[in-house]
Amino acid sequence: IARRHVVTAFARHIEEQTRHSVDHPIVLAAVQHARNLSGATRELYQTLATTSPLVVALGREMPADLGGGVRGVALQEGDPLCHEWVIVTIGADTCRALVARELPNAAGDSDPRFEFLITSDRALVARAARGLIAHVE
Repeated sequence: IARRHVVTAFARHIEEQTRHSVDHPIVLAAVQHARNLSGATRELYQTLATTSPLVVALGREMPADLGGGVRGVALQEGDPLCHEWVIVTIGADTCRALVARELPNAAGDSDPRFEFLITSDRALVARAARGLIAHVE
């Protein structure tokens, strides 16, 4: 269990590793809400999209076109992904996922906590990828 800043630091680490991957993996990210996709992350995803076959960001109120070849997918309010933070990178050699689920906040706690898992198990990463790709039209 970790606070949001820890989960986002792990996500940033995976994203940065992907930038240096030689196999140009697919990048899929669910960030709960469009406001959680920072300008720096958007720019990184645009850079990744220049060589990756698919880069997608999912979240509430996410625009369909994030520029630079990055696709956006707007999640509906009741979608379980609205309470998760997921980063998946999968390619010929690259295989990594961070899957985090927001826990209910204690009264007065404004800093969300997440249960999370980081894995390089190809079967688990592929399963997470399929779950995210199912949202892409």
